[in-house]
Amino acid sequence: MNWESHYDYDYPDGLNLKPGSDLHDKLLNALNDRIRRGYGTGSAMRELWRKEDHLQTAYVPADSYSMLDLERDPKAPLNVVIPVSRANTDAMVAYAAGVFFGDPSSMYPLDARSDPESLVRAAKMERLLNVQAHWFQHKLSCFTSLRDTFVYGISARMPIWTKHTRREAVSEEITDVLYQLLKDEIDISIGDMIRYIEEKVYHEGSRIENIDPYSLILDPYCRLNNYREAEFLGYWRRTNTIQLLKDEPDPENRLFNAKYTHELAKKDSGRSQTNWLQESGRYERAGAMSDAIGSPLDTTNETDIAYLRWNLIPSEWGLGDSDYPELWAFAVSADEVINQAYKLDYDHGEHDIILDGPQTCGYDLFPISNAAACYGIHQFIDWKVRMHYWNASRVNNSMFVVDGSAVNAQDFKRSGPRQIIRLTRPLYGDKSIDQYIRQLNVADHTNDYPNHVQAMMQFNDYCMGTNAITQGDMSDMPERPTQWGLQAAQQAALSRLAKDCQIITEQSYYTLVRQLCHNNVQFLDNEVTVKILGSRYEERLREEFGLDPTQADITVSPWDLDMGSFEIEPLNRMQKETSLTIMQQMMDRMLSIPEVAYEAFAGTDVQRLFLSMIRKLGFENVYEYRKAGGQLPQMDAQVMGDEELMAQQQAGNLVPAGGMM
Repeated sequence: MNWESHYDYDYPDGLNLKPGSDLHDKLLNALNDRIRRGYGTGSAMRELWRKEDHLQTAYVPADSYSMLDLERDPKAPLNVVIPVSRANTDAMVAYAAGVFFGDPSSMYPLDARSDPESLVRAAKMERLLNVQAHWFQHKLSCFTSLRDTFVYGISARMPIWTKHTRREAVSEEITDVLYQLLKDEIDISIGDMIRYIEEKVYHEGSRIENIDPYSLILDPYCRLNNYREAEFLGYWRRTNTIQLLKDEPDPENRLFNAKYTHELAKKDSGRSQTNWLQESGRYERAGAMSDAIGSPLDTTNETDIAYLRWNLIPSEWGLGDSDYPELWAFAVSADEVINQAYKLDYDHGEHDIILDGPQTCGYDLFPISNAAACYGIHQFIDWKVRMHYWNASRVNNSMFVVDGSAVNAQDFKRSGPRQIIRLTRPLYGDKSIDQYIRQLNVADHTNDYPNHVQAMMQFNDYCMGTNAITQGDMSDMPERPTQWGLQAAQQAALSRLAKDCQIITEQSYYTLVRQLCHNNVQFLDNEVTVKILGSRYEERLREEFGLDPTQADITVSPWDLDMGSFEIEPLNRMQKETSLTIMQQMMDRMLSIPEVAYEAFAGTDVQRLFLSMIRKLGFENVYEYRKAGGQLPQMDAQVMGDEELMAQQQAGNLVPAGGMM
C-alpha cells in the first residue's frame, strides 16, 4: 500500500518503523514469513477441530439434503447430532477442575524456606496470589483452558499484568505551595479544603488470558513438551482500530502506528489474508462473517493483529548491537503494519505464552485429544440414530400408492388427525376403498439400533476414560459393594483423568505459578491487604507479627516479596485413594490406644486440624463461628502406669476427675 499520510511517532530506541521504511519492510517480511509458516503448521488439525466442534454443540446447521426433506415434509427429522462428546468433555473438565481447585484456601501453594524471614515472605506471596486469583478470575480462565485441552488436545494462555482503576473523590487542605499554584485559577485561601477527583489503582496483578487454539502460531520444529525452546510463538486476535487508537497513548501498551492501521482499515481492509477467524467458525451463528475479504469495513473498522514472540539476534535485524539471541515481542496488523517491537523484559526470561496438552506422545506439537480420537465412534452413533428415526418416519408416514382418479391428492398430502380426504368421483357400492389407496408394507430393520447406540456409548466412555462411575452412575456396580470396592473402582475409573491432570501440572502449572510470582516481584506498586484466616501459615504469621486473635488481615508491601524465600510446592495429582483408606483404618486402630493417641496429638494443634477438615468438607465459613479469642484452655496432662496411678491415689496425690466437679 502507498502511504499518503505521515504521522509523527516517537519509535522505541530511535528505530525508524514508519510503514514503508527500509527497516519496517525488512522486519515485516520476516515476521509475515514466520506468521504464515507458524499458522500453517496447524492447518490439518484445525479441520479436525471443526468436526469436533460440530459434535460439541447442539447447534446443527441444516445441510441442503435436510432442507430438501423439510420442503417435502415439514415433519421430517433433521440431521441429528447426539452430544455424547460434549457430555464426556463436561465430565473430564469437572473432574480436573476439582483437582486444581480442591483447596479453596490456596490455589497456588508455596513451600517456604526454614528461616522465619523466608517463611513470612513466602506466606505473604501465597496469600497475595490467592487474592489476585479471585480479583482476576483465574478459575474461569482455568475452566476455559481445561475445555480446550480435552476438546482440541492443546490449550494456550498467558499471564498479563493488569490494573483495575476507579475514580475517587479526595479532600485536601490548601497549603502555601498549593495556594501559589492555584491562586490564579480559583478563589481560595490558605487553610481552605478543596475536593477533586483522582484515579486510583485498587487491584493489580496478573490476569490469565486464554488463547484460542484456532489462532495459534507455533514454530513447526518444536515439540509441545519443549515449546520454551521454540524460535517463535504467537497468536491471532481480531479487534477494531478504534480500540487500538484508545490503547496507543498508554505507555504500558507499547503501541505505535495505530493511525496507519486505522487508515488502512478505512481505505482497504484491516483483515488478514490468512482468514484465520473463518477457519474457526466462531462467529458464523452471529452472521458476523458475511463481509468478503478485502471489502471496506466502514462500520466496524475491524483488523486482525498477529502477536509474535521471536528469538532473534538484534544486530542481524537492525534492532541493536547485541550478537546474542534476545526474546522480542512484535505485533503486525492486517499483514502490513508493525504496531509493536520491543524486547521482552520479564524477570522470568521465558515465553509468556504457556502451552499444555496431556495427550501428547512427547514428540508431537499438536496432540490428538481423546475426543478427536473417538470422532469416528461419535459419527457412527449419530448415523445409527438418524437411520433409526428416518426408517421409522418412512414406515409410518410414507410409501403410499394412491389412485389419483378416485382420491383427491391435495387432501391426501394434507392428511392428519380428524382430516377429511375427498374423492374425485362417486364410489357408492364399492366394497373397499383399499383398491384406490394402500400403504406399502415396508419393514423397519432398525428396531435394535437404540441398543447398538447404547453399547457404542459405553464403548466410547471406555475409550475416553469417562466410565459411568466417573459420571456418578453406579448402576454397573455389584448390589452390595464394600467401601473398599467402591473406592477401588472409583480410583481405577479416575486414574486416566488423574494422569492427564498430572501432565498438565508438569507442562504448564509450575510455569504459570512461577511467572505469576515473578510478575508480583517485578510489577507490584502498591500495598495490598490480604486475609490470613484459615491459611496454613496463620499461626506462624500471628507469632511473627504479634497479632491479636481478632485480627485476620496483614499488609503485603512490594518490598516484602522475593523469589528466593520459597519453592513451588510439588503436587501429586495421582494419589491412590485406596492407600489412604488402608492408612485410615490403621490410624483408627492406633488412636484407640490412649498412650499412642496422646503421643500423636501432643504436638498437634487439634483445634486448627479440626477446622481445616471441616472447611475442606465444604463448610468454608467455619471460622466465623469461633469464640472470641479462639483459644482453648491449656491442660497439663501426663500418662502413668496402672500401678503408679494406684499408689499416687492411695497417697492422696490424685483424686478421680468426678471429685473435681
